This record gives sequence, C-alpha cells and structure tokens, in this order.
Amino acid sequence: MVKGGAQGAEAGPSGSNKRKRKAPVKAKEADTNEKAVKKPKTRAKQKPSLTKMLDMPFDILLEIFGHLLPADLLNLGRVSQEFRQLVMSPEFKSIWIQCRTRLANSPECPEDITEPMFAELAFGKGCMMCKRIQGAHTLWKVRIRLCPNCISDTFVSSAFIMRLRLPQNIRNMVPYIYVKQDMFYSAKHAQMWVEEYQALKTAAEKMEWEKTKLQYLTSVAKHAEECESWVFRAKQFIEDEKNRDVTERKERLLEMANSMGWADEISHLKDKCLPQHSDLDKICQKEFTVESIEKAKTIINGMMKNIQDRRLEEDKKVLLKSRMELLDIVYNQAVKGWLSTGNAPYISDFFVVPHIRSAVVDTAPEITVTREHFFDETTFPGLVEDARAIQREKCLEVIAKGYKVQTIKAKYDPNTVFDLATTVFGYAKDGIPDNQFMDITKTLSLKSSPRWLSDRDRLPLVEKVALEVFTYSPWNAEKKIIFHWIAYDIISNLMKLCGVDPLTTTLEQMNALDPIFECVSCSRMSRGRLTMRWIKAASHIRTTHYNHTYSTISFIEIPNADDLVRVRKEIKEAEERNAYKDNVNTKCKHCEAVGKLRSMRLHLLNKHEVEYPDDKDWEFVGTVVKVQEHWMWPPRPREGKPWVES
Repeated sequence: MVKGGAQGAEAGPSGSNKRKRKAPVKAKEADTNEKAVKKPKTRAKQKPSLTKMLDMPFDILLEIFGHLLPADLLNLGRVSQEFRQLVMSPEFKSIWIQCRTRLANSPECPEDITEPMFAELAFGKGCMMCKRIQGAHTLWKVRIRLCPNCISDTFVSSAFIMRLRLPQNIRNMVPYIYVKQDMFYSAKHAQMWVEEYQALKTAAEKMEWEKTKLQYLTSVAKHAEECESWVFRAKQFIEDEKNRDVTERKERLLEMANSMGWADEISHLKDKCLPQHSDLDKICQKEFTVESIEKAKTIINGMMKNIQDRRLEEDKKVLLKSRMELLDIVYNQAVKGWLSTGNAPYISDFFVVPHIRSAVVDTAPEITVTREHFFDETTFPGLVEDARAIQREKCLEVIAKGYKVQTIKAKYDPNTVFDLATTVFGYAKDGIPDNQFMDITKTLSLKSSPRWLSDRDRLPLVEKVALEVFTYSPWNAEKKIIFHWIAYDIISNLMKLCGVDPLTTTLEQMNALDPIFECVSCSRMSRGRLTMRWIKAASHIRTTHYNHTYSTISFIEIPNADDLVRVRKEIKEAEERNAYKDNVNTKCKHCEAVGKLRSMRLHLLNKHEVEYPDDKDWEFVGTVVKVQEHWMWPPRPREGKPWVES
C-alpha cells in the first residue's frame, strides 16, 4: 500500500499514484452504488510470531532451548500447538533432561511418567483436575497435584482403607494427605493393590508380592522425599536467580542515576541507593528495553527531584529553627535587661520586623548568625518600636474595615483613634462581633491562638517554623479580631447621654468621668435597681437587650444627684470589702508605711489615731477588684408598670 495514497487508487505502469479516469455512471448504477458502498480495503498488520523460530534448524533450536529451565519449557509448550508438538516430541527428551539437570541434585524422572509430566509436577501450577490455582497440593507418591476439593472428591477415609483388608505394612504405604483436618487416602492405588493381592492363589505368592511391593513403595516414598526437597531448593534457586537479575538491574539504574547528575543527592540518602519505587520495581522485573530505560529515567528524575526538594527544605527548616531559637533567647534577655518597663511585643510580632526577619531568613547558610546580626543595646529599643508600629498598623487596618459598616457614619483620625473610648474590639463569630469587647491596650496584648495542624501544613516554610518555635502567630494572623462596631454604637449613645462627644472623648477621659448608669427595665422587686459603670452598661446592653433594641438606650438613665452620691458610696464600700477579702497591699499617706490592708488599719489606728480611714489616709498599692454593677435598694417605684422578675 503506497503511503499517502487515496482509497481506490491504482498504480500506473510507471509506478505513479495518479487516479484513472472513471467512466460515466448511469443513473441506475449510481443509485445502486450509493446503496452499497464498498468498504475500503485495508491490509491487516502482521503481528510478530514466535512460530518463525520453528523454521530454524533443529540442532540450533536444541542449543537455544538447552539454556532454559523446566518451567520455561512448560511455558513454551503453551505458546501454540506447534510449540507443544515440538516440546512433547521424543527428540526433545534430551532437552528436558538437560534443563532439569541445570538445577542441582535433580532426582531421576520416575519410569511411570514422562519428563514433561515430571516438570509439570515440580514446577506447574494449579489442580490437574479442576485447574484451580489456589491451594493445590503436589502428591509425589501419586504423581498428581490436586486442590483440597478434588482431594475430598477422589480420596477416601481411613475407614474405607481398613475395610479393604490389605496387609498392615502395605496398608501403611497407601498415599495419603492431611487436608481440612482429616486424613485422606488414594482409593485408586489401594483398590489396584487389593485386586493384585486377591488374584494371588498361594501364601508364598502373597508373601513374595508383599515383599516386592514393599520394596517398591519404599523406593517411591524415598524418591518422593527427594523430589520435595529438590523442588524446594530449585524454586529457591530460581527465586534467587530472579532476585539476582533484579538486583543487577537495580544496580544499573543506580549507575544510570549517577550518570544523570544525581550522584551527590544519592550520597545523602541513608542506604546510598535509589529509594523503593513500585514502577521502578516493575521495570526491573524484565529485561531492559529502550522504552523501559527512557521510562526509568523519567521516574528517576521526578523521584530524585522530589527527594532533593524535601532535603533542601528540611535543611532550611533546621537552619531557620536554630536561628529562631537563638532569636527567642536573646530577645527575652534583651527585654529584661534593656527595657525599663519590660513591656514589649511578643516574640512572634518582633520577628515580623524586616531587619529581624531578614537576619533569620536571608543570611547565607554558611554564615553563623549571632546576637549581633539581630541587634545590640543601642538598636534594640528602635526595633521594638518598629514591632509596635507594625502591630498598630495592622490594628488600624482592622479599625478601617470596621468603620466601613453602614451603622458607622463618622470618620476618624488615624493619629487619635487609638485613644478614643469608642475604639473597641471583639472576636469575630460568623462575621459578627461577639458579646465581649476589649479596649486597645488589651487587644494589642493578645497572643494569636496557635493554628491547628491542618492549617500549619498549608503555611509557608518560614511561618511554619516560626509557629513551631514561637508557639504563637503574629498579632491577628488568623483575622479573628475585628472592630466591634456594635459596641461602638452602644458606647456612642451612652456618651451622648452623659453629654460628651464620642468623636473626641478619649478612654482616659471616660474613665476619669466614670459615669454610672441605671437600667430601668431590669429593676427587680427582690433585688432593687441595677446600676452599672459605663463599660458594664455597654456590655449589659449588648448581652441582654441588643437583640430587641439594637443600639437604642431608651431604657438607660443616669441616676439623679442624690442617688448618684449614694450609689458611688455603696460601690466604694463594696470595693473596700473586696480589698479586705483579698487583703491587698496598701500605703500610708501619713508616714509612707506599706503593708497589707488589715495590718494597715491597725497601723493607722495605733500610729495616727485614725479609726475610719479614707482616701486622705491611705491608698491601695495592690489591685482592687472594681465593682462594675451594684443593686441599689429600694427598688424603683412601679409608676403603674408591673414588676419584672428574673
């Protein structure tokens, strides 16, 4: 068929591929041709065939096949009918013997079977009756291989053998096998021996038969043991040879990998050889070809590239970890020794300073990083301020995002927004701030929660190592802290109720003013009037009333002057009781003496004759728990409204 020729083309005398002009087709003929379109003729591709070997001279075939093993000859006989006739021919007997004797200590083939049958018993697979592969047993004394089911069907029990009344010593020689927890005997042999034995007339003949049969069966049993031992060793030899070939091919692949430029990478591996790879193992099971070698090269390149990337990443991880651990140590020492307040950003926030991060990440691997690469006593305070500035810049981004919500109409000044009383933050819950809110100081002091393991796997290497060493992420790395725009609205309304401007009033001014609010709707007949400081009032509105009122505070009032004086006095007394309970530290304003509150009372009484001290006599040095809410008695008058009880 000429390459590129169209279907139906014929070659001319000169060998060209020009089409012959066709004669005009009549209408009827055209219709007929349309109905029956001829399929284009294609030449079947010839497949390579081993049968061509049979055309070779017989002596050459014998020379070639003489290098095979018995199992190879069995497989060869299954290739085709022609090969089966060849290997089963009488002329081939010498080849069977030659192949068998290539395996050391081979027993002689028994006279009652042929060499191919002997090879099938030794190296064949599957039951000879049902052809089942799994669990077949070779019975050398019977010259057959059977599966457990066929043994159960063709063999008999010991009770059956007993009923045959064979001589004891002959009966003990009946071939048997232990299968499915039962003993099975060959009925064929037992019955054949019974027929032979019963055909004898005289006791002398029976004695001679018994002697001859016993010698024969003894030789059969010995030969069976030799065959079992030989087959076991032969299969082990074949497996070793196969493994030896595989090992040699793997060594060739190793040499190939070294020549491809992976010698240095392989030297870093524990066993100094190519790692286990299922596809390479499959390639090594067969003789190499051009295609398999190319495939192996592709696999080796991909595998070694992955190994190299993992090694380099692990080396970099070890380097980064050692430098970060050093940074952690020297940073904590510097905070204690060089910062008077000891108040500094957490180490994970200090690490994000460009100079510090660069010292860890960008310093060449061959350079040993020391404290001097990070900072000294002169540069340390400035780097701490850089870390604070980065943290505050992140916080400004949070504020800017919070001010974009529709409920906030105002604008803010980035230079003063941190000081405002309305600048509060919370944790995001489905995009909505939770019930708790925090001021700027508490917010900036938060450590970012450790990421879950699944999150760590997706982090870049530097951040992953930093999280492992520093325990916490940089501030708000999880984006969980948001501007609390709900609290902003509530606090703004409370400040307007106090008569102060929420756009300019600072947190410090609001705390100094310390306004007291009363929730009218929460007055209780059994408890009295609920009064609160401004932070508690905002939290109370958020947690108790916000879902119904949103940020309105129509139910919030400021107590009148007399009630306000009384409630402040009662709150101060409650705080003093808390101070007595905790026995906080106090300082005498008369003589600068310092001591626990209980002993300070005695000191003021004995030394300064002050029986009931107040603010002019002492001050609390320790932390006093502030009372945020106070129930003032008696309850509010009902004014025609029903009491509300919890």
